[in-house]
Amino acid sequence: MKCTLRALPFLLVMALFLCACQPVMPVETTASAAQEEILVQGAPLRWPKGLGVDSHGKLIVGDFLNRSIFLVDPDTGDILGRYGSEQGVDVPDIIAVGTDDAIYWTAWGNSDICRIQADGTKKCQAVGDGASSIGFNDEGRLFAGAQASLYEVDPDLESPPVHIVNVEGSIAPFDFGPDGRLYIPDDGIESIVRVDVDAEQAIAETIASSDLPWAFSVGFDSEDQLHCVVSYDEYTVAFVRVDTETGEVHEAWRAPAGLGQPVFTQDGR
Repeated sequence: MKCTLRALPFLLVMALFLCACQPVMPVETTASAAQEEILVQGAPLRWPKGLGVDSHGKLIVGDFLNRSIFLVDPDTGDILGRYGSEQGVDVPDIIAVGTDDAIYWTAWGNSDICRIQADGTKKCQAVGDGASSIGFNDEGRLFAGAQASLYEVDPDLESPPVHIVNVEGSIAPFDFGPDGRLYIPDDGIESIVRVDVDAEQAIAETIASSDLPWAFSVGFDSEDQLHCVVSYDEYTVAFVRVDTETGEVHEAWRAPAGLGQPVFTQDGR
């Protein structure tokens, strides 16, 4: 019998039908085949983005992908505690620690600043759309950035936020310097600006803009040196030192993309 192209669909259907009618034989499995073996244990932290240090030296880690805040021993790496969905924590972004060791954070994609105390009591306050930065000065005053706007926030999250100043682009995670002024990466214009939060009419003064690709977080170390995390592209970030007087930038080291908020311990780590 000749097999024409026109007959092929019919033959294929018949072949499938015949296969479907055959009895299915069970597949025997041995105990060794069914047994699972863990080759490498995954790390408990998946994306530690926000960082803080409490008065006891513990690292406070906001893990974006785990949707949790972890308390970590910086010497051993041991996880000492966790605040998760059970305590109302969800997608924590940037972390700040109060003078009483209460933990504050911004949550990805909303306007809230939230606080959780040692007893697990949680409270939130809306600051502005896109709340993305938060930090305390040495006097215990709390400040937050939401898009281009900087606010002073009541640490008790009761009184309404007070607007301080707007930057040209958008406010990334910031830090206070030894001069009491606030240093802000303005990732909208790829620069670092400085703000006197006590000024009658605060302004955002640019201190560094050249050789700064996307600058998305800063922090001062124990020797009052300003460090900045910058992104060259979607694959590479760098840790750079910035001279706050001259604006000169010196690269310290590069790393794969994924670095977040820098934080320094009192012993300089």
